[in-house]
Amino acid sequence: MMESEMYEPIGDFLRNRGSELVVFEVPQRRGSARRIDVAGTTKIGESVTSVEAKIGHFNRAFEQASQRLFISDFVYVSFQEEYAHSVMSSRLQNLHSSGIGLISVNETATELVPPSPSAFVDPLRRKRFVEMLWSMV
Repeated sequence: MMESEMYEPIGDFLRNRGSELVVFEVPQRRGSARRIDVAGTTKIGESVTSVEAKIGHFNRAFEQASQRLFISDFVYVSFQEEYAHSVMSSRLQNLHSSGIGLISVNETATELVPPSPSAFVDPLRRKRFVEMLWSMV
């Protein structure tokens, strides 16, 4: 499974959780080194969720996801099912201490570790991010 093949199941997961808009491969923003793999928000932007999807490489996914804590209410890392279960066994403390959740993907996306609401959200950056997402429709 390629990383991009994980996006649709993740998008369905976010829609089932209340996101009215889901965007794949959100372009880099000023001050961000990388694009966001999947982002979802409600119509009025009351909740924003970002997901970093990777085939492997927990550290890289975790680093990128950590950067999303400033613009998103909830942040996840996502991996193929087998690797995700390995991450849950070996990196659970990292996930809990950061508030970043974990999603496992095969044909569907399943939450293995729920995220905590981000304590680092900058309201202005979050508002601009929501506006950018809605402008992409």
